[in-house]
Amino acid sequence: MTEDTVSRSVALYGSEEVPPRATTLTAGPLTARLDDGALRWIRFGDAEVLRGIAFVVRDRDWGTYAPRITDPVIDQGAGAFSVRYRAVCGDAEQSLTLEAEIAASADGTLRFAVRATAGTAFVTNRTGFVVLHPIAGVAGQPVTVTQSDGTVHQARFPDRVDPVQPFTDIRALRHTVRTGLHATCTLLGDVWEMEDQRNWTDASFKTYVRPLALPKPYVLAAGQIVAQQVELRLDGMAPAAPAARDDRLSLSLGPPSGRMMPEIGLSVDADTLADAIAAAPTLRRSGIRLLGCRLDLRRPAWTALPGAFRRLAEAADADVRLEVLVPGARAPAAELAPVADALAAASLAPCSVVVSLAADLTSYGPGGQPEGAPPLDALYRAARDVFPGLPIGGGVFSFFTEFNRRPPPAALVDEIGHATTAVVHAADDRSVMETLEALPDIARSVRGRYGPRPYRLGPVSIGMPFNPYGAAVAANPGNARVPMALLDPRRRGQFAAAWALGYVARVMEVGADTLFLGAPAGPFGVLRGAAPDPAPYFAAHPDAVVYPAYHVAAGLAGAAGMAHRAATSSDPARLVGLAGQAGDRGSLWLANLTEQRVAVDLAGLPEARVAVLDAERFAAATRDPDFLTRSLPAAPGPLHLDAYAVARLDWYSGG
Repeated sequence: MTEDTVSRSVALYGSEEVPPRATTLTAGPLTARLDDGALRWIRFGDAEVLRGIAFVVRDRDWGTYAPRITDPVIDQGAGAFSVRYRAVCGDAEQSLTLEAEIAASADGTLRFAVRATAGTAFVTNRTGFVVLHPIAGVAGQPVTVTQSDGTVHQARFPDRVDPVQPFTDIRALRHTVRTGLHATCTLLGDVWEMEDQRNWTDASFKTYVRPLALPKPYVLAAGQIVAQQVELRLDGMAPAAPAARDDRLSLSLGPPSGRMMPEIGLSVDADTLADAIAAAPTLRRSGIRLLGCRLDLRRPAWTALPGAFRRLAEAADADVRLEVLVPGARAPAAELAPVADALAAASLAPCSVVVSLAADLTSYGPGGQPEGAPPLDALYRAARDVFPGLPIGGGVFSFFTEFNRRPPPAALVDEIGHATTAVVHAADDRSVMETLEALPDIARSVRGRYGPRPYRLGPVSIGMPFNPYGAAVAANPGNARVPMALLDPRRRGQFAAAWALGYVARVMEVGADTLFLGAPAGPFGVLRGAAPDPAPYFAAHPDAVVYPAYHVAAGLAGAAGMAHRAATSSDPARLVGLAGQAGDRGSLWLANLTEQRVAVDLAGLPEARVAVLDAERFAAATRDPDFLTRSLPAAPGPLHLDAYAVARLDWYSGG
């Protein structure tokens, strides 16, 4: 590779790390992927039965140890498979050794057993199996729950995202996979309960070991053994064999949905302000006209920020949505009044003010409440008094989990919102893309509680800005894919552009009014800026000034206010579409959400000009903030999209 070229891995993922390849296991119609010691995408014929079974080992901050696997033995026989391996989990201070056995047969039975032995005293928040049921075809559907004493009761998987555990004291779960096919999952060796992982944007319901009500972290004594087992049994009519994979996909445009394309903004705080000011000319050129500017009142120098925010907004020709993080140590009015004074002194007139308690940066578990913090109704009443005439936003600056467990009072807020992150539980490429599946259900849950009140999402990010569940985010010195890490290299690659487009497309199936697609710079930046992690290609090319996700944010900012049109994909797990129209002009955005090349049938779509952002065009796109505005007539035939490519099609149907 020469100085002027970029490797495909860096263009796609921002890193030279090569992810491990999963092994496909087959037992007649029963298939699964063996991925880093876990089973994923367990299917019977063409039907997904479980999203995954994994024995997970988490540290005291809920970080997940990657198993170091040795001595794997995989046997694929006629109508059966088996797997055995040893693995070590831990760090320089503690270790745990796993001995795993997996066996499956063509009649739809599967057994996964693990015997874990602590080599040292081992501090953990969870050590044991998790079983993931998918949400598609499962949410809102019946399930039979067997408890540890043998009691059986009929229930339903949650439809709206459940902030508490829908089921506790679980021994077995039986659900209908599809008409005539049933699955029973039995869990042995401990006490199990379920949580709705859509709270964290995971596309699954998770049954896990160790009830949340028990103290955490806990200690496994040196030599202590944890032995657990998961058994899956299928009965009923076997589904059809999976259809051959079709790499030619289609997308159809529907009528206007009645919603408007969302406003697109970027988030700024004290740590990223200097880089944002330096990038103001590019921000102005981008057409992004909204900045979410955060004041953390716990920081001693916060009073200098409103003036800097005003100067940034003027330079970028943007409005300011002021976000105020309130310490909660005094009465809310006493803490908010100096903010109003600082705004007046700085001549900063925000378009709205969002307030949230610092206590809500921490997760309290289902039913938990922060001690000593003022009631939410007192906070929002004070905000309305201190900032008269301004729309008052409510919610959290943490994630939907915390929002769903402590929702702001609807009568006291004019708009609501929360952030999301994609790497709470897993950080491999497919899991991150699968988080998009949960977004319509999250939006539907919010709309069900707050109706048409403006809904603001953001900042939305792949990486994790802070850890509500522990003392710190995970370190990522190797520029890798790490759960709960602040720094995720994919933000610099095509992956993030496809993920961002997919995020907006899936949210808009229900509707949101504003999305903050990251930040101008920093750990979630769409423009080049200072960051502590390695930046392959960018470090050697100072003229590379924007990341691919910038083009998505800037392009969608220009579509704000258009009438949203439904765009239905033949395979939304691989291809998403987002369309807006204003009069006789319209734009259709497409994203390939996979690492495989696809062809998109454009038949029936308006004749358009097309611009494509992909790995081949990566270098040019990083140097030219206007790259995606340079479109060409669409060629006859299908549109070929490389891995994680984004395409923009603009049409004009006037005379």
